[in-house]
Amino acid sequence: MLKPISSILDADMRFRNLADPSGTRSMSVADLHAMIEPIQLSDTVPEETRREFDTARNAFVYAWFVYEFATLAELAGYTRSAGG
Repeated sequence: MLKPISSILDADMRFRNLADPSGTRSMSVADLHAMIEPIQLSDTVPEETRREFDTARNAFVYAWFVYEFATLAELAGYTRSAGG
């Protein structure tokens, strides 16, 4: 179901009651970004692979808004790592 434009920037309801990794505050989109940002590929990895990897990382962060994007992120990562 397409989210209404009025709530497009709201967290997916499955994130609303989660705590950050330390358990001290509510989780935010910045927490997802902080989880994935350190995972980098070497500059020696082909550009196409790095671009697809970054697409998967972005899908993970955008899962904050649409939870199902986490599945897309995993699929993109597994497809490339399986030689796709």
